[in-house]
Amino acid sequence: MKKVLFWLLIIFVVIPITVGIIMSIVTPNKTSTPTTTTQQTTKTTTTTSGAPLIGEMGYLYCGKDKDGKDQDVLVASTKEYFGEFGKLAAANDILGITQMVLQGDLFYVEPMTKVLVIDAGFTALQVRLYEGDNAGKTGWIPIEWCTKTKK
Repeated sequence: MKKVLFWLLIIFVVIPITVGIIMSIVTPNKTSTPTTTTQQTTKTTTTTSGAPLIGEMGYLYCGKDKDGKDQDVLVASTKEYFGEFGKLAAANDILGITQMVLQGDLFYVEPMTKVLVIDAGFTALQVRLYEGDNAGKTGWIPIEWCTKTKK
């Protein structure tokens, strides 16, 4: 019975959410945040997209699903897992991303979760979550998924 419930959870909850997030990554959204340019010099980051800088607060947002609802945001627990997530998303490997979620390498947070930017790379930000069930945890997200203001 537990195995049946587990697979029902995977089929009807985890996979549909994951598919929506992958589609927002793979399919360009005309209303999404513009592409970001990042320069890093000894922990000072400048962006042209409106993403917060290191030490600033921001909000997580990755777009809307096909029904117009804000999507949950997938956060990678390490920079390495962020890279793996990017590869799987580019390959549209839903099963691979689902496995990462089940293993705890990726976790979901609600859209507009308040975060503090604690590190930055060329394509990613490391953030500390300030709200929700995962408050206090850190993780990595695409720069485009962090805004200075609530949407």
